Amino acid sequence: MASFEYGFTVHSLSQVNSATKQSSPKKSAKKASGNKARNAKPSAAESEVSSSPLSSMITISNVGLELYSSSVTRLLDDDHLRGSNATSLHDLQCGTGTTALQAFVSCPHLRRVLGVEQNKNLFHWATQNMMALIKNGYQNNTYLLVENIPSVKMTIAQKLPAQQLDSVSFAVNDAVFAFVPLKDGNIKKRDNYQGVVRAVHADGIHYDVEMGATKTVIKNVHKESIFKPGTERTFEVIRGNLFERSDSFRSDVILLPYAISNDSLRSLLLTGCKRSPIGARILSFAQLESWDGFPAYQLRRIDANVYDCDRYDTNLSAYQKLYLYQHVLSPKMASSPRDIALHCRVGAEVTVRDARRQQWFSAIVIAVNAATKTVTVNKDGFIGDTGIEELKMDEQRIHLLQRRFGVGDLITAYCPKLIDMEDAAMYTLYRAQVMAIEKGGTYEIQYEDGEVFRGMDEVYMFAYEAAKVHAFGEGQLCLAMRYDAVSEVNEEGELVNVKEQYAAGDIGRETCVIRHVNPSGTYRVLFLQEPSEPYHDAFTEQWLTSKTLFEEKTENAGGGDDSKTGASGGGGNIIRAADVKLPLALEIDYDRALEWRPNIVARWFEKCGVCSPQLQRSIVEYNVNGVFLLDLDFELLTQDMQLTAVDAQRVLAYIAALQKKLKFRGDPVQERVAEISTMMQGYARECELLQQRQKLVEQQLNALVAQHQADYNRLKEYQLRMQCKRFAREKKSSKEIAQQLHKDMKWVNTTIKMKANQIKKPNASVIKDIEALQIEIAKVDKDITEKQTRIVTCKQQLQQLTVDRR
Repeated sequence: MASFEYGFTVHSLSQVNSATKQSSPKKSAKKASGNKARNAKPSAAESEVSSSPLSSMITISNVGLELYSSSVTRLLDDDHLRGSNATSLHDLQCGTGTTALQAFVSCPHLRRVLGVEQNKNLFHWATQNMMALIKNGYQNNTYLLVENIPSVKMTIAQKLPAQQLDSVSFAVNDAVFAFVPLKDGNIKKRDNYQGVVRAVHADGIHYDVEMGATKTVIKNVHKESIFKPGTERTFEVIRGNLFERSDSFRSDVILLPYAISNDSLRSLLLTGCKRSPIGARILSFAQLESWDGFPAYQLRRIDANVYDCDRYDTNLSAYQKLYLYQHVLSPKMASSPRDIALHCRVGAEVTVRDARRQQWFSAIVIAVNAATKTVTVNKDGFIGDTGIEELKMDEQRIHLLQRRFGVGDLITAYCPKLIDMEDAAMYTLYRAQVMAIEKGGTYEIQYEDGEVFRGMDEVYMFAYEAAKVHAFGEGQLCLAMRYDAVSEVNEEGELVNVKEQYAAGDIGRETCVIRHVNPSGTYRVLFLQEPSEPYHDAFTEQWLTSKTLFEEKTENAGGGDDSKTGASGGGGNIIRAADVKLPLALEIDYDRALEWRPNIVARWFEKCGVCSPQLQRSIVEYNVNGVFLLDLDFELLTQDMQLTAVDAQRVLAYIAALQKKLKFRGDPVQERVAEISTMMQGYARECELLQQRQKLVEQQLNALVAQHQADYNRLKEYQLRMQCKRFAREKKSSKEIAQQLHKDMKWVNTTIKMKANQIKKPNASVIKDIEALQIEIAKVDKDITEKQTRIVTCKQQLQQLTVDRR
């Protein structure tokens, strides 16, 4: 997929930064030394921007973070920023404006899109992208330039689509928004587009409009650029400091700056977020919870984004973590009179602030009078009718409650106790279930470990759908890309380009097994090639690729990128009962495991990560209940239920772990036989795959030799002479050397007398390719021998077990 998809070329932040780095220092110095450069005076607008006391707070880094089209599309969907429900979007560090531009063209409900950029160079390229949109249009929409102040501001507006022209008309004295297009040489400011229709031309297409700000009448305005208030659409980019504008945070969607230099800036950004409209959605490139003064009861993480698997493609990383928040009304703040008038109904649950005690009480609405704009409530905890009170809607004493969860809902939640203690793990997610709805807007929940917490606020609770949160199950074999070893910032504090490191091959790959599925969307994994630090407690889902044991071995034998992992033999990948961890789920009661019905057994295996469709069908077909479950053996699983050897071994491993938990004693000999049989089948399959790989590489080598026979002959002669010299150093006789190398005595004696500098290696470019293929053939042959040896060892162990059992 292309990085930017608009139907025309745009200037991206990466391109601009790259061009800036490649500019010649000497040329820049020469240009700066001229008289014009010394004597030029900045314009008033430029001086105002550069002299701002806040201008140094936004860091202008050579490495900027930029979202690609696919990421912006997903961010604007209904699960994240809800671009279809928003009317305005403000990008407070827009760079070259690509994100704001895509939002403007793809979300027709956005009436106003504003980009703020402090850097003059980036502002210039943002305006060039806007001009490209005017020139090329987007799909069936066209745009016009209505305001242009060089180095300060540019505004474009969308024209009325041609198919809607016949259905739109205006009458004299209608209030409208009229956008008058600017000519190329006209840079006058038009900061107020409101006007009144003064005349309608006979063609019904052109109108005379009196502008409200200047009181001048604009003749012959085409109705494609005239709109009723509330239907106009503008895209505006401004150069300056976001904190010097009073409307920077007055938007339904806010994109915070990615370059944040100090704590003062963080404090100002948090203050601005708290002043945004209730319900506004905010995108941050940093985790706001880690900032001092974070308003936990006003900024709530969006449900779909609280999980680690919600990552995005950017110019720096294919799996960039972004943080999305929603501005919610604090429980100790009153709802606006407008919201009360629109949403307050009889029987609604509210909280009311007592005027004398200044405390909040839960209450029920018993009457609403729209004429007098009053609400009558009955407060809880009062005797008789003493709790009934009539309140005015604008009295700032009513807080509307809108429940997001019901009894029985599965959720994830923070632990308020850890948050109160400011523990390092205070924003760790835990699985839980809603047990009761309490008065005052709180809930009673039960965590997965059985702990019950009362008085849980909604701001700490998030919707949980396992199908969306997790793509892998426990016990699953995966290939992991070790992005966890890459730091997000370098020593200078600048963002690191992870994509460049991946292209350079600096991101390693290793085989791992999913040991536990975390509620946050991450995984606890066991690396099979990391003896020193084998476990990672929170590995990101996007860094994992589902692999079966045999697929992983095929890639390692193929000598591709995955061969760098140095995978160990198949015996090291066998999942044993001691390695697995029994899953915890609210619907699974281990104390009553013997009473499990087949549907619970199937659900248990699914939670264990053994999601084989054949296993699920067999459980129902054979009516595998809790008692039958403990009697399953390898022969029954592979022959009767027709499971693969790997799935059967995984099933037995979890059954053994369950027996250990229940203090049941299984048949250790049968378990060992099943384990060894699985290992033998794995080794046999690996040998087959390695032999296929060896045959393929030999074909490649033969084809290469046929094309470069002369070069190959010289290489072969060089290798034989070096081997002859090595045999001579080992004190072998000339006769023995001649027999092993299939050469005559004269050739051997001549080679032995040659000096080291007389034996020269051919330097043709194809020589390296031939040597690489030869090395790979030798390596595969060694691996085949090793697997065959292990198969023989397994057979001997099986024979010994059979003898011992008799």
